[in-house]
Amino acid sequence: MPDDRCEDLREPLTELALGIASGDQRARVLEHTSRCPSCQRLLGELARVGDELLLLAPEHEPPSGFEVRVLERLGRPPRRRRFALRGRHAATLAAVVAAAAAGAAAVATVLRVTEDERRLGSQLQAVLTRADGKYLAVTELRDRPGREVGLVFHYGGTQSWIFVTLERPLPPGRYVATLVRRAGTASELGTFELAGGALSFGTTTRADLLQVTQMRLRAARGGPVYTARFQ
Repeated sequence: MPDDRCEDLREPLTELALGIASGDQRARVLEHTSRCPSCQRLLGELARVGDELLLLAPEHEPPSGFEVRVLERLGRPPRRRRFALRGRHAATLAAVVAAAAAGAAAVATVLRVTEDERRLGSQLQAVLTRADGKYLAVTELRDRPGREVGLVFHYGGTQSWIFVTLERPLPPGRYVATLVRRAGTASELGTFELAGGALSFGTTTRADLLQVTQMRLRAARGGPVYTARFQ
């Protein structure tokens, strides 16, 4: 049942749905919605509305007067509604719509600025589809104190692979890479010879990388352990 805290969190709830909430606001709202089914449902409804509004944003910067026309149209009764909200939910939804409309030009500018990134995302999706891949990700390889020593590119697909690039050469010698799975079991990925200032190495694997939580790298003769923690 809604209480006073529900009213206090109305604005942070709206900002979280729009993706503009601060870290503190996000924590407060998520902590509250985990115990309040009413606000949890409202957050889901607002998020859906925000997503649909963003899909309506133009791919190029809108012409002069666009924001005014949008606000004028918002004053007209909608012809069709996909769901109904009442009371404070309706008021909060109105605030989301108004904020989204007022920020339409800003959204268009962001879309224009990020055009290259969106094109790259489309190309990546096309590559994964063509190669029957599940994902392509990159994770930092860090030493025990947490300093970054390189990057681990991992691709999950019918034929998965892992490729490591180092920021600086490691001491020359043979290195053993190990994969650690969610169940806690480990298996050797491969042994690699790093000599002459080598800064990269990689291999294919039959392991299901979606079940892998870590890749560990260590010199065969012993020494520091370098770890990449997969998300």
